[in-house]
Amino acid sequence: MNIRQVRTKIKSVSNVKKITRAMEMVSAIKMRKAQQKAVEGKPYQEKLNEVIKRIVGRVDLSLSPLLLTNKSEKELVIVVSSNKGLCGGFNFNLFRFLIDKVDLKKADFITVGKKGSFFVNKMSSKILACYGSF
Repeated sequence: MNIRQVRTKIKSVSNVKKITRAMEMVSAIKMRKAQQKAVEGKPYQEKLNEVIKRIVGRVDLSLSPLLLTNKSEKELVIVVSSNKGLCGGFNFNLFRFLIDKVDLKKADFITVGKKGSFFVNKMSSKILACYGSF
């Protein structure tokens, strides 16, 4: 490699570094906005939980089979993941949660997102429906 190629390589690496830094800043701003929206929605969520608890206490459970407790060994898990690997921390934490909290052999899955479908498939679990591109 001659000196001209080395300089060109250095320049291209520094350009990629600048672009990556800009993308990181944009992502941080979007993340802060999403966190702010979540914080602003917390009072609504708390009030909604309170209302639901009040309603459940007064409803006759025999009115709907959906309100009865089910003694089935199977459970249905809806997994919402990303389609691309650009949010690795999100997918990693989601999959770690599934491994820790869900019995993968006794559960059926509905997946939303390609990464979740791949994970559930790798764990040899049953996918009932898949909403994500392969």
